[in-house]
Amino acid sequence: MTKDSRGRNRSGAVRAAGRHGIRASMVGAVLVGAAVVATSTACGVDLRDRECTSNEYPVQAVGPEGGGQCVTKGKEPPAGTVRYPKGQEPKRVGDKWDLYWQDHGLDANGKLIKK
Repeated sequence: MTKDSRGRNRSGAVRAAGRHGIRASMVGAVLVGAAVVATSTACGVDLRDRECTSNEYPVQAVGPEGGGQCVTKGKEPPAGTVRYPKGQEPKRVGDKWDLYWQDHGLDANGKLIKK
């Protein structure tokens, strides 16, 4: 047996097992992290912020300045807002339609207004 830094008796087998246990924990943590990344990528998880929750849809304020909000599905848009044209709704922050509507607005009838 050997003595540790505090003068206690330690066997070489215990010291080796302790180092191995730490190394195994680190390897396990790395593997778990890699599995999470692979799973989210394989499942098509998009980590960008959504414009609205799954039970809402986006609407835009009337006028050239635009601005948006989310409305509960099944409810009409509030006064002063209109639905986006079908197929042109922003889904995620920074997506194609989110960027497009930063430079475009809608009138009260849903007609396009260029800013």
